[in-house]
Amino acid sequence: MWPPQLVFKTLPNGDRCFYTGGPLSRPYIVKDEVTELRLLQRQKWLSVMIIVIVTLAPYFAFRHRPDGIPEALWLAMTVAIACTVGWVIQLLLFRKLLAGLERAPARMPLRAFYVQQAQQVSETTLYLFLALMAVLTLLFLLFSAATQNLIWGIAFTAIFLGIPSALFCYMLHLKGQGNS
Repeated sequence: MWPPQLVFKTLPNGDRCFYTGGPLSRPYIVKDEVTELRLLQRQKWLSVMIIVIVTLAPYFAFRHRPDGIPEALWLAMTVAIACTVGWVIQLLLFRKLLAGLERAPARMPLRAFYVQQAQQVSETTLYLFLALMAVLTLLFLLFSAATQNLIWGIAFTAIFLGIPSALFCYMLHLKGQGNS
């Protein structure tokens, strides 16, 4: 998971903002450092909780997998449920803090968002994440082929590993252009 600081960006007018839903959401404007520190602390807790959920969910899910459901589909369902649980935890963790903040009038343009994202992450980190995605893709496709669920494996890999890999490549491209 990304470092928790990456949910903070600076708008073109200089305002600091906090993203809860990624680049397609409208961020919350953070007016002071105390609020930013409180948001950062909660984001760190959220990061830990999501790592624990995503790590443990497949283990427990596969111990109780019903017969007749392909393993790849069961894993995709498990990840979807784990993401939903993470989203609910996020809502509960940030509900009171975000209630006092105003939303930005519009979301940041995607290019500007990823330029800042690339500035906040080293090139080495991006290459390491790409290598991790490649290894996970290979392992998952081999697992899917071995269990004769290659279609589900390809779909799962494209969504959960392909999209982040494309974004890492885009950030490397932005770094190469001197935008970071």
